[in-house]
Amino acid sequence: TYGLFPLAKHMFPLQSDFPVHSAAFTGLAIKVAPFPIFEDQARAILYVFEDHSRLDIAAESVVVVERAQRIAAAEGSDDPSVVMKSWNFFAQWEGFEYRADLSKFVNPQSPWTLPDWEAWMWRRKALLRAAWVAIEKRGDAEEWLRGVGTHGVADWFALCKRLLDNPELQGPEDLEAKL
Repeated sequence: TYGLFPLAKHMFPLQSDFPVHSAAFTGLAIKVAPFPIFEDQARAILYVFEDHSRLDIAAESVVVVERAQRIAAAEGSDDPSVVMKSWNFFAQWEGFEYRADLSKFVNPQSPWTLPDWEAWMWRRKALLRAAWVAIEKRGDAEEWLRGVGTHGVADWFALCKRLLDNPELQGPEDLEAKL
């Protein structure tokens, strides 16, 4: 029955009772990779708390209204409680767009962009999860993880590719065809 709405950038209150530089709410986004978003939100919070004039309230209000209208149309209801309940649910790629927007807000000269490897893994997350569960059930997790991480992200990406390339982990249909 309660919710935090509306919030500029999904964090800062737009109500006059709580100036944007007085409070911020992190971690409200649902159906996202949470820890990278927490980091981006923390940077944005520090950026605004350092100088609250950096947050354009009028522009943020327009963004909130537009999102509310999109949610109302998608839900088939303009009931504020329906919009509020759906507010923090992000669509498939929206979490990445949100991260990019936060990064551009804090660092317009060098904003974050979604790496190809991360998009590749995100598209296949259900398949990767199923393959990893199969490995754990067989008791092979330790063997698969040996040495992974010593060369950073490249090792994890290679592990994910091996998971999907392994014929023992694939069902009767080609896993890639399920994408």
